[in-house]
Amino acid sequence: MTVGRDLVEDLASVDQRAAIAELSVPILVMHSPEDATVDIHNAQSIYRDAGMPKSFLALDGADHLLLRSGHAARAAALVAVWAEKYLDGSARPDLISPGPGPAG
Repeated sequence: MTVGRDLVEDLASVDQRAAIAELSVPILVMHSPEDATVDIHNAQSIYRDAGMPKSFLALDGADHLLLRSGHAARAAALVAVWAEKYLDGSARPDLISPGPGPAG
């Protein structure tokens, strides 16, 4: 993909906060504390503007493009676990923290 003036102008013309707030799907925001390309404040803003359900995941040690060995695979595995709940409408009990047990 070539990033040129037209793309930058198109992106600048969109009210990103409003577009994020209007999304009606679960949101997963991922950011690395070591990311030298995008500041943490950008990820925080996306998370803040998004409706529920939403999740935030820190990719410790990862670079912006996940080029370091194993980082892309780790991120993909984390996304897969997070998304599974939304793909089939239920979460695997062994992948989520236990909730309150049955009354009784």
